[in-house]
Amino acid sequence: MSLETWFADLESEAKERLAALGAEARHIVEKIGPVVVEDIEQALEELGKLALDAVIAEAPKLISGREKFGNAVANVVQSVEGEGRAILVQDAQMAVQNAYYAFKLAISTR
Repeated sequence: MSLETWFADLESEAKERLAALGAEARHIVEKIGPVVVEDIEQALEELGKLALDAVIAEAPKLISGREKFGNAVANVVQSVEGEGRAILVQDAQMAVQNAYYAFKLAISTR
C-alpha cells in the first residue's frame, strides 16, 4: 500500500468518525485537530529520516534485496526503540519501502 493510499484511507476514516460525533466534532477539529496533525507530521518526518539512513547504510552491501530490506527495517525499529519509543514493524516497513523508493528516484534522476 502506498503512503498516499494509506493517508487517503486514514482521512476517510477520520471523516466518518467526526461525522458520528456530530456537534462535538467541530470542537475536536478546532482544538485538537492541529495538534494531532502536527504530531503526526513530526513523527513521520523523524521516521522517514531514520528509514532513509537505514536504506543508505544497507545500500553498499552485496546481499540480496530482501536482506537489505530486512536489515533496514531492523535498524529503524532498533533506532526508535533505542530512543525509548515504540514502533510497529509494519510502520517501519512502510517507511523503509518509501525511503528505498525515494532513494531510487534520487539516483535515477541524477
